[in-house]
Amino acid sequence: MKKFEVRYVFDIGSSNTKSYCCVVDKANDRIISIIDSITVAMPYQEYINNSHNNELSPEAFERSCEAMTKILSYYNIAPKDNPKLHCAGIATAWARNAVNSQELIDKINNQFGVHIEIASQQLEGELGVRALKANPIMHMDKYYSVLDIGGGSFQLGYHSASDDIYVYNGPYGAVNYANEMRALLGVGGNAMLNVDQLHSIINIASKKIACSISEYLVTTNMHGNVYAIGNMVNKSIKPLVTAMLTDHTSKNAHNYHYDKHSVTIEEMFTLVSILGTNDEAKLHEMYPELSEYDMHTAQTNVTLLCSIMESADIHSVEFLEHVKSLDAIAVYEDLW
Repeated sequence: MKKFEVRYVFDIGSSNTKSYCCVVDKANDRIISIIDSITVAMPYQEYINNSHNNELSPEAFERSCEAMTKILSYYNIAPKDNPKLHCAGIATAWARNAVNSQELIDKINNQFGVHIEIASQQLEGELGVRALKANPIMHMDKYYSVLDIGGGSFQLGYHSASDDIYVYNGPYGAVNYANEMRALLGVGGNAMLNVDQLHSIINIASKKIACSISEYLVTTNMHGNVYAIGNMVNKSIKPLVTAMLTDHTSKNAHNYHYDKHSVTIEEMFTLVSILGTNDEAKLHEMYPELSEYDMHTAQTNVTLLCSIMESADIHSVEFLEHVKSLDAIAVYEDLW
């Protein structure tokens, strides 16, 4: 058996498809190097939300195939015609939500020669934990937790000192959380929420999560560092933390502890206050580096993370932008 193998890895998420080409050390379940990567937007969960029966439309099928074609063209490969190529991955929450997702997955497998499986929430959470061990530059503690928030759900995984993995499967992701909370408030998707409304939805979501997470917290006795992986936290929330908290807590950004890439629950509520007491134009004026951000989306993303941290009694999280679920998918041998 060859010790090293080149693999093309796919993570088909609720709002985009992430992929990279890497070299894997099969004997030690580690990534040796990442050769290239690409992300293509494809809003699966949005198509599901806009349907009447949780069904993906013909247009969604067409756009999904276009996204896969774009990725394979980028790599200049045709796995359907070359079975020696190793191409595989998972589909996440959207695929569990859509009634006809397996039909689309079969189409991708047959048309493109890319082996995709629909991951359970449990597997998603386990992969998040294993991603840290698979990543080539991480050296992990004996016990730690991993938070990964997607478009349709979140997973909180715990790796114990005895090498056991526990996973809590959360009811919310960025998309369904925003839709549900705005519907409860009767506020449209592009409207800014005031600070009282933001605290209200944190309270609602925290209570819902707390009802189901309590047994997980007792079972795991969760302790150690909590690491946040995935695009939602690292691409959407981390820049807000960088801009807003550095501005409000220190005149000298070089002395600010955010250099460790972490944020506390108290600091997250500071973000809520900033986002809830200024309109979008004012926020863009205050933080020009965030001029491309949709602040109404930032509001619900931040309150979702607050809700999770509050209900799980998490004091702080550390952002890990360089760790991705792709790292674990790449060494998950059941796929390959």
